[in-house]
Amino acid sequence: MCLTKYSRINYKQHQEQQITDIKANPRYGEYIQCVIDSGKYQAFINDWNNDIQAFSFDAIKDKTTTATLTYYRNNDKFFKNSQKLYISFTGTQIKVCKAENSFSDDCSVITATLPQYQKGVKVMISSGIIKAYAQCDMIYNHHNTHSTANSNIIINI
Repeated sequence: MCLTKYSRINYKQHQEQQITDIKANPRYGEYIQCVIDSGKYQAFINDWNNDIQAFSFDAIKDKTTTATLTYYRNNDKFFKNSQKLYISFTGTQIKVCKAENSFSDDCSVITATLPQYQKGVKVMISSGIIKAYAQCDMIYNHHNTHSTANSNIIINI
C-alpha cells in the first residue's frame, strides 16, 4: 500500500516535471495560455449568481494542469470562495472542469484550431461551469515550431 502511494507521488512529480519542461521550451501546439475575464460561475446546479475574478491558466497538450477560481456567492464580495479547476488540452479542445477526469456537465469547453490559438483567439464560454470570455494564445519557441523534421527554407534572391 505504501508502494502504491509512493508510486503515485513519483508519477505526480514526473508529470509536474514534464509540464515544467514543456513550458520552458514549448513546441508548436503544446502550450496554450488563457485568461478568463469577469463572468459567472455555476457553483451548484442552476446557480449562476456568482461573479468570478479574472484568472489565467495554462493548458498543456495531453497533460492535466490546475488553476484556482475565486468567486463571490450571490455576487457578494464578503462571501468569497475558491474552487480548484482541472484543465486538459487535446490539441484543439480545452476542458475546464471541477474534477479531474470529469466527463460530466462539470466542465466548460474552449475549442479552436491551432492556427487560431497561434494568432490568439477570444472565445465566449457559454456552457458548463463558467460563462465568460476567454482569451487564449499559443506559447511556443519559434525555433522549435513543429514536431516533424520538415524545414521550410526561404531564400530571397
